[in-house]
Amino acid sequence: MNAIQVIRAVAGSLLSLALSLQVYAAELSLPRDGWASWQVPAVDDAPAWCCFSNWNSRNVTNQPCKLERKDGNFGGRDGETTNSVRVYARVVRGKIDRLRALSATCPVQTDTEIQDLGAVPVDDSARWLAALVKERDTVKRHRVADDALAALATHRGNVAQDALVDIARHEARDDNRKQAVFWLAHLRRREGAEIATSIMFDDPDADIREHTAFA
Repeated sequence: MNAIQVIRAVAGSLLSLALSLQVYAAELSLPRDGWASWQVPAVDDAPAWCCFSNWNSRNVTNQPCKLERKDGNFGGRDGETTNSVRVYARVVRGKIDRLRALSATCPVQTDTEIQDLGAVPVDDSARWLAALVKERDTVKRHRVADDALAALATHRGNVAQDALVDIARHEARDDNRKQAVFWLAHLRRREGAEIATSIMFDDPDADIREHTAFA
């Protein structure tokens, strides 16, 4: 390991420590069971994720996202963007079971009432999501981590950006690293793309380098 690699490793460790310390200040007042939601400002050009009647018709219309369902025409279309995002989290016996980030104007349906936490500070929400990605004790860990990374990528500010970079470079799980790299490249504008490019050339893991080239 050369001097530059040593410096990068130390810097990465310090960033991970700083983020882990910040996470504990970002506890959200979630119910023990049921849905909760909150709104945050979105990164520039964040896609207006919502649900649609279909993808093929010229008369596509928005329709409520049924949050309990896994299927449905969910995504963004026609380059539509949003300046604010609403995060929805379902808690089962104190553990996060499902999570989704949508445009703040996207209508939703659930089988139970949603507790509205209002406008949560964007940095607190980002820290909470970053901690959730690394959480080992969620009910459905892999799916929740993927959705948490997508939500994190839409959050405005340096805390969200730094958390994505930390996960992309240092997270133990390769699937989390790959998702973080993907979202850096797609939603974090030029800076995110430059970080992803550096990972593509410098990361010691060939599989990560290949995935980053795809992203």
